Amino acid sequence: MTSGRILWKTKYDRSDNKASALAKALGIPEVIAILLCNRGYGEAKAAKDFLSNAYSFNDPFGLPDMDRATDVIISAIKGDKIIAVYGDYDVDGITSTSALFLYLQSKGANVIYHIPSRSTEGYGMNAAAIDNLHKKGCKLIITVDTGITAVNEVEYAKSLGIDVVVTDHHEVHGDIPDAPVINPKRPDCTYGFCDFAGVGVVFKLLCALEKKIKNIPLELASANIVEKYADLCALGTIADVMPLVSENRLLVYLGLGIMSEKPRPGIETLLSASTNFNNKKAKITTSTVGFVIAPKLNAAGRLADASIAVSLLLAKTESEAGRYALELVNMNKERQRTENEIFKEAVSMIESEFDFENDGIIVLAKKGWHQGVIGIVSSRITEKYSLPSILVSFDDDGIGKGSGRSVKGLNLAYALSNCSDCLLKFGGHELAAGMSVSEDKFKEFKEKINSFVKQNAGEDEERSSLVADCELFADEISMENVKLLDMLEPYGTANPSPLFIIRDVIVRDISGVGEDKHSKFVFEKEGKLFSGILFGASPSSLTVTTRNRADILFSLSINEFRGVSNVQLLVNKIRISDAEYNDRKKQIELYNALKRGEYPECSRITPRHSEFAIVYRAIGRLSEKSFARLNVSYFAGLLKDDRENAYVRVKFILDILSEMQLLSFTYDENNEDIFTAKIIPVRGKTNLDKSEIYKSLKLRNKNYGRKV
Repeated sequence: MTSGRILWKTKYDRSDNKASALAKALGIPEVIAILLCNRGYGEAKAAKDFLSNAYSFNDPFGLPDMDRATDVIISAIKGDKIIAVYGDYDVDGITSTSALFLYLQSKGANVIYHIPSRSTEGYGMNAAAIDNLHKKGCKLIITVDTGITAVNEVEYAKSLGIDVVVTDHHEVHGDIPDAPVINPKRPDCTYGFCDFAGVGVVFKLLCALEKKIKNIPLELASANIVEKYADLCALGTIADVMPLVSENRLLVYLGLGIMSEKPRPGIETLLSASTNFNNKKAKITTSTVGFVIAPKLNAAGRLADASIAVSLLLAKTESEAGRYALELVNMNKERQRTENEIFKEAVSMIESEFDFENDGIIVLAKKGWHQGVIGIVSSRITEKYSLPSILVSFDDDGIGKGSGRSVKGLNLAYALSNCSDCLLKFGGHELAAGMSVSEDKFKEFKEKINSFVKQNAGEDEERSSLVADCELFADEISMENVKLLDMLEPYGTANPSPLFIIRDVIVRDISGVGEDKHSKFVFEKEGKLFSGILFGASPSSLTVTTRNRADILFSLSINEFRGVSNVQLLVNKIRISDAEYNDRKKQIELYNALKRGEYPECSRITPRHSEFAIVYRAIGRLSEKSFARLNVSYFAGLLKDDRENAYVRVKFILDILSEMQLLSFTYDENNEDIFTAKIIPVRGKTNLDKSEIYKSLKLRNKNYGRKV
């Protein structure tokens, strides 16, 4: 590792021969074998099972209380009792509600559903909702994706003569309700797989009900449920970021296939209404769910009423689904606007208030933040700072509802349980959790959770490094290998999309696309040329420029343009190679030495007037009279002559333009190559020869007998 650089690591050491042995055994390229080894499938049989999805669904009656729960539900169906499906307002809860509602409806049940309002009711069961269901004549409540902590609420429902069946997948932190409870996280559960989403637990319930009601073999019962509901189960599982292994992998694989071949009207209509998905023939993948479908379904519960999303999924025709789809698309746009506003506020608070040296978790609070959006903002904050975070929104009554995201190595749900005496309510998973806190307890909670994190999180090297699957050789970046990557789909948690590193490539060309919002590349390695693209970064903001040697962190894709297909590198990160990084450090050291008045022997460091013009015009074009994120290397690449110290000359050009009040600029505190700049409008011409910095540089050249 080069000093001062974030470590780029790989999961697989290519000096190991395990992957090559697996490649020979299966007749696959070594790079595919490496990916299998990284995912825990290093043995030939396990790898074959993984690639072929040779899994089966286990007996649902292996889950505690399944037999008891199905008896209660079947009795309610036969007795024509009103059954209420009690869900949650996220995608997992929405799909769980939809799947169970549709199944019970298909069996002739008298079924209704209730999803609490995020803003007025909050997460989980509540007495007011139970009262409302009681008034409607409800005799059985089945919870989905919620209920494991509803001990008091279940007792209250039972006191009104309402039976309850709980289906949930959240962590168990204490007593469970006195009712049939189907949850693979129960301490007494020996099922063998515990990482279902809420909708995965519903899937197991439906398989058990189908088997009992029709008195058919489990295999046939599971096949019936897959055919009708696997698409909903895949949606919820992907959106809730569950590990795509074992039964989850099979369920998502089958569900995505159904969505691609014959999507239900609501999903097809939502995709058609989405501007970021305009290819009806495209295969629906986990990315389609994660970036196109799920955010819009989530928007309903975040900003309004999750029942809108349920109505979309229950719709029987595209015309019926149309108005719901349009409403969800518009809600999602509003969600994005609100999210960006809160994110900017949160970052400002962090930069001015957070103690990065002593605090291990970011905890922010503000009155009036939209409760439906703070979870997404927390996720962005955690991604930006590589720290766990919790955002809390307080209402007028001093009650704060919070949502948090964590990092590897810190179980956030467990951390909250250790602060339970400060909280009104809490629950969730290892990496995502929610809580409620009163305003007078917030300071104590903040101190307590920071203390817990400091004692338990430890120093996690993963947070200060980037981890790829492996390094690739140039000849492995091929169309054949890219196509073979499809064998590992569906991608998701525990089976991430493959990420690679290639080092010391030559950057042959960089160009801006999409009004310079993105950067397009041509790379060369071992005589081969590769195209690449980096979204969300303009060429001027990069720390590399043409002719640099660079390291690239990337994934692989196929780019199709005018009927021609080519391999394309989807660039995640790009940086100059170690050799060039060290050379740049020397350039910065030379610049700093000259600034201190030292006179080391070196080639030309005094800018010519023509070079001032090149840099000034380029900054003007790129900044458009507002602050823009730029880099010194880019401008050094614009100077064609005497390139050895062009980097130093650009830094002095910036200093001189600033001294003469032609430019305002500030370096990034963490990277001396990056700066923000703004052109200062002036009338007439400015004589740069009057600059004291310029005079001193010329004097140095004169003393050394060099020409400017």
